[in-house]
Amino acid sequence: AWLIVVPYWLVILGSAFEYITFQQPPSWVAAVLGVLFFAEAALVRVRAHLDLGPGFSMFLEKGEGQQVVTHGLYAHVRHPLYLANILLFIACPLFLSVTFAWVATLLGIGGVVARINLEERFLLAEMPGYDEYQKHTARLIPRIW
Repeated sequence: AWLIVVPYWLVILGSAFEYITFQQPPSWVAAVLGVLFFAEAALVRVRAHLDLGPGFSMFLEKGEGQQVVTHGLYAHVRHPLYLANILLFIACPLFLSVTFAWVATLLGIGGVVARINLEERFLLAEMPGYDEYQKHTARLIPRIW
């Protein structure tokens, strides 16, 4: 989880620090796109939590009686919460039109990909039916990955 949490805070704090230090106002295009990314991340996150219900956990664990969630966003994407994280990683530096925070964004996206790979191995080993679910859904982006 630290592969996602540390870059996330670096993106937020780095974007704010860079913006305050260099005081370059974002273009209206960057600001609008940043807001759209923030809004989409929030919507995806809320919907994914509602779809998961009590099955949500910050840790790689299997609850008693837990089954693969295949409805809502999970009918199309296996990791919508991680997709929301990526959208947030992009939203911060985009919204403030900063440059150096993109390094932390790339590190965070790399952390998300690493976490997905760990989680996929765990779910294949621990969750009956996950292998079949993988055949019909994308990890993050339908028809791409």
